[in-house]
Amino acid sequence: LFTYKRLSQTSAVHVCCCFLLYLLLELFLIILFSTNNFLVFFIALELTLLPLVLLIVLFGKQIRRIYATFMLFSYTFIGSFFVAVGLFAGFYVTQSFSFALWGNVVYECLHQRDGLTLVEPGLCFSKEQYQILTFSCLCFFIGFCLKLPIIPFHTWLVEAHVEAPTEGSVILASLILKTSSFGLVQVVYGVFFSQGFGALWLQPLAWVLGFYGLLQCSFYLCAHIDLKRIIAYSSIVHMNMALISLFSGVELCSMGALVIYIGHTLISGALFFLVGMLYECKGSRLITAHSGIRYSMPRFTGWFSLFIFACLDIPPFFSFLGEVFIICGLVGLNFGVVILFFMPTIIVFIFVFFTVLQAILDGGIFGSHLQENKTDLVPKFGDVSGLDLVVLGLLVWGLLVCLFFFWMVV
Repeated sequence: LFTYKRLSQTSAVHVCCCFLLYLLLELFLIILFSTNNFLVFFIALELTLLPLVLLIVLFGKQIRRIYATFMLFSYTFIGSFFVAVGLFAGFYVTQSFSFALWGNVVYECLHQRDGLTLVEPGLCFSKEQYQILTFSCLCFFIGFCLKLPIIPFHTWLVEAHVEAPTEGSVILASLILKTSSFGLVQVVYGVFFSQGFGALWLQPLAWVLGFYGLLQCSFYLCAHIDLKRIIAYSSIVHMNMALISLFSGVELCSMGALVIYIGHTLISGALFFLVGMLYECKGSRLITAHSGIRYSMPRFTGWFSLFIFACLDIPPFFSFLGEVFIICGLVGLNFGVVILFFMPTIIVFIFVFFTVLQAILDGGIFGSHLQENKTDLVPKFGDVSGLDLVVLGLLVWGLLVCLFFFWMVV
């Protein structure tokens, strides 16, 4: 809908190209999320990047879009290399590309290593095969961390968000990142970690990367006034939170990680959509260029505040449910871990609430004269209306449905 509104005054060829890329992306995502075959999953995972790359190159407005595309391709190519190595290393042991069979082989391999009774006595694994499976698990973990991304592999994500058009940023945050999240959940966690495989080294590795990423991204976020960069770093913060929770070894924390992934899909997409509206109005994403918009765009102010508070994981929003699950799970492990986990969240909350919200909505430290000059703030395309309300309404409806579903399940 946003693409149609933005490109309605351009040629029909541009509109058709855009929607063709969307349809191709939808096809690849359906295949990726529905397959039970590792090889098909890997091929679909790589094909989902092609429409995004074309969107950035063809419809991006910034002069650095070629550099951003190069960064995106380079990092994801390296990640794909690790995923491919892990895939064929696991195939060497299992002789199959089936998710279910891989899980059975890992289960039997662990039983044989620990001297327990095998479910299928005919299966016999050597120490070399166990080491190959360990190497496969490590390759999958590194590959998906590169694609997710996790610090220090995050550089490409910020550049891609900044240089991509609005719809490209929404797709990248809401869908493309979730393909790597799905890989972590389905492969690394589902096939290996949930059965105890690699628990001695995978959990410390995930926690070191996760806590380091949380702290560093929180300070990175506070150093920028570009709205897209701020939202991009907040996305990385949420991905690191989910990584720590997923590999905590507590089932409740793993459920919290899934809630964070789902909530991030809707909330981050909505924020990039709203920032894209601001960029279309004034041609800038800097906080200083949009100070005091509540005087000229009151409806936009309400929607923006709504999704900012949802991004901060405060009640009664859907992402707050994930925080509750994570707190309840981590308290049982170590209370110090809970404090370390929420320090970056507090830093982000203080920065976003006292700097971003006050500066954009009321002028804050950037413009105390705005109340006397409200006429200077009238945007080019007016306030939120029409198709914008439809898009934002659908996102809010999705959050409400997810919240109701999880409360019913719990």
